[in-house]
Amino acid sequence: MKNLKRFVIYFVYFSTVSYLIIRGGQYFQYLKNLEPLKFSTGHHIWFWVLFPVFIGLLAALPQFILKNKKPGSWGFDWIIFLAVGLPTLYVSITPLVIPIFKNRWPFGIFIMFHTKFLPIFGLILGYVLLTAFEKVSPTSSKLSEDDGVPLQ
Repeated sequence: MKNLKRFVIYFVYFSTVSYLIIRGGQYFQYLKNLEPLKFSTGHHIWFWVLFPVFIGLLAALPQFILKNKKPGSWGFDWIIFLAVGLPTLYVSITPLVIPIFKNRWPFGIFIMFHTKFLPIFGLILGYVLLTAFEKVSPTSSKLSEDDGVPLQ
């Protein structure tokens, strides 16, 4: 019975996220088509940058909820944030800052020529932002396997 309950919860969650992805794609097209009529620029770019981050956060939400139920104090895994989070943030915000910095944004032109991959970086960023938070039990000194440094 416990497995059936888990299945239903995950299925409903997946269906809801899938619906949000479909509606988000439709809304993006609406903003893109509306831009020439309103003579406003940038709304669809903001949505194009932030929506994948939001979906990445939603993808990490079940794992975050499970972590939240565990006893302990909150910590932050700086290694994964610095190694994965910052580079994906850099690539994700490039469409927003390239009009401001133009040729002074390192690799900006290269990134803008490969725009089909930008939503993937947004998804990774959203996922890393939420999964970098972790709970560490106060009784155990959780050491990372790679360097022996406590994560807190």
